[in-house]
Amino acid sequence: MKEIMIKDVLGTNVKLEDAIILKRMMDLYIDNSIVLDFENIKDVSCAFFATLLTELFCKKGREYVLSHLKVKNLTNTKAFDRVAYGTSFHN
Repeated sequence: MKEIMIKDVLGTNVKLEDAIILKRMMDLYIDNSIVLDFENIKDVSCAFFATLLTELFCKKGREYVLSHLKVKNLTNTKAFDRVAYGTSFHN
């Protein structure tokens, strides 16, 4: 399992374009499972998660990606859930 500290890779002010950098890393490690640690990161947008996950969902399948991906220390889980599980929030 690969743990990625978002602040170490992207800094603490995450922008939409940063998802492209993170997406490349996820492509390398998704088959062995990934933990994305959002410690000290605030206000990650739905657009960020859409950019990050949509292509992986198409390549590997939504269920596969979500079973190999964990997020922690995320302050706005609704943004992630909206992309991961669709427009209705997953509780």
